[in-house]
Amino acid sequence: MIHIAICEDIETHANKMKELLTAVLPKNITLTHYTSGKEMLSDIQDSHIIYDLAIMDIELGDASGITLSSRLSEYCPDIQIIFVSQYLKYVSPVYETAHTYFIYKPELELYLKPAVQKALQKIEEHSHLILTLSWNKKKTEILQKDICYMERLLRKTAVYTLHDTFYTAEKLSSILAQLSPSFTLCHRSYLINLEQLSAFLPGYLCLKDGRQIPVSRSYIQSVREQFLQIYRD
Repeated sequence: MIHIAICEDIETHANKMKELLTAVLPKNITLTHYTSGKEMLSDIQDSHIIYDLAIMDIELGDASGITLSSRLSEYCPDIQIIFVSQYLKYVSPVYETAHTYFIYKPELELYLKPAVQKALQKIEEHSHLILTLSWNKKKTEILQKDICYMERLLRKTAVYTLHDTFYTAEKLSSILAQLSPSFTLCHRSYLINLEQLSAFLPGYLCLKDGRQIPVSRSYIQSVREQFLQIYRD
């Protein structure tokens, strides 16, 4: 089951989204509408529901949709975000946070279907990408989407996921060749999953769970470019 949330404070706009979505969504979908960011976060905290996709208005009465999306990722780490707005001035600011698509509201009928299809495709792809690690003659399979970052420690590599830490003797360059384009080196000793990236800080990258890892000057530009690229594709 795939769970989708709409966060839109204008009822007519929300109804239009629901009408368009009903025509394109598969049957194994739940669709929930919230009129405010506070209502949405409160429901997630109380019910512990994990949303796969959120269609988010940027100008909400009680919050910014861009700020809210960062909070959402704390509870739903793999959530896909589609931003919608009446104002084109947000085309650049949305890149402050990870998202799948930006839709200008007057063009909602034209772009909502391909945006949702792209998000659903990402959800499907992420559920099947596996990385196999070997350590102490044992093999472990982990979902790539669950990997936050990796760190080279002397003769071993630590793989930090959302819930556990695994080890392998393989070097970062060898592991990177097995991963999706969402992964990149950010330091000679660190490799990051860009889909877990929340913010760029001076000398560091902040992950959605609050952890920070170093980024070197020689890598920062390529990290920024690849981050933008994966959300444009």
